[in-house]
Amino acid sequence: MVQDARQRTKVWLETYLRNSQLTKDNGSRQASFIVAFDEPDYPIIKVFKTKGVDLIFSIGTPNSTPIVSGDQVVRRYEEHVPFEWSCINKVGIAGTKLRWKATAEVRYVGENYPTGSQRVVIDERPNDKNLGSTPLFSQKATMIYKRDTT
Repeated sequence: MVQDARQRTKVWLETYLRNSQLTKDNGSRQASFIVAFDEPDYPIIKVFKTKGVDLIFSIGTPNSTPIVSGDQVVRRYEEHVPFEWSCINKVGIAGTKLRWKATAEVRYVGENYPTGSQRVVIDERPNDKNLGSTPLFSQKATMIYKRDTT
């Protein structure tokens, strides 16, 4: 059974993100984080304020393009998976600093673990916004990889 591109991306991030690099401002305490799917049915601020999460990696709905072979049969797909990492200011955490650590960690994972499906992280850009009176610090990116039909 072929896993959905979101699930593959979630597993990839959960496997290779290094907890030791995602720390609070003092550098010695780990920031708590989750890897989840985009568009929850509740406000994102709730996760930060009531669940004790410091950083969220959220995976969006992918776009898939079939790759047709010379004999006109679809043998592979190119997946474009949008994802985003977000955080807020908290006691002991400057949101901009944690966002930068997360960005560096996503780059590390992309550079060091591209094999299997040859993943490449592209189109990285800031996506900060305000959630009422709380600034949300986030970065968006798209991951591209090719997979077989099986």
